[in-house]
Amino acid sequence: MKIRLGKNQRHLIQRMKSGWELGVSTTMMGGGCWLQEGGIGKGGKAESVDSNVVWSLRQKGLIKQIYGFPAATYILTDKAREI
Repeated sequence: MKIRLGKNQRHLIQRMKSGWELGVSTTMMGGGCWLQEGGIGKGGKAESVDSNVVWSLRQKGLIKQIYGFPAATYILTDKAREI
């Protein structure tokens, strides 16, 4: 079964495949979702990500959350690596 992905979903997966890390703020103040080159907090380039994109990729089983504080980080699942 082929998984249908939108432009922003494909972009996020491609970034993660090329070494960018996805982070989501877990604090009460929020802070949103972002991709950062080389890893969260490593000082690389960063770009915002719509939380709906993160949610939809989780629902499709393409990313999984690794809990942390003050940001949760995500990794690609094997299913996403095959895309």
